[in-house]
Amino acid sequence: MTLGLFRTVLGFGIGGEYPLSATLAAEGAKDPATRGRTMAIVFAMQGFGYLLAPLVGTYILTAKVNIFIWIE
Repeated sequence: MTLGLFRTVLGFGIGGEYPLSATLAAEGAKDPATRGRTMAIVFAMQGFGYLLAPLVGTYILTAKVNIFIWIE
């Protein structure tokens, strides 16, 4: 029950972060000529995060790092 609640809260947070990152990237580009490249980098880093997150999680679980996780 607790896991479901926290995953729901996380889903709302991530759902709000995606449009916000695109807006900040578009408005933060000082030069209109580099705006497209800046937005492409922002969205490319999201894909990199999709790849890196399970790799880090797998490393933590296999290295038996002493942190608070479900598996001891």
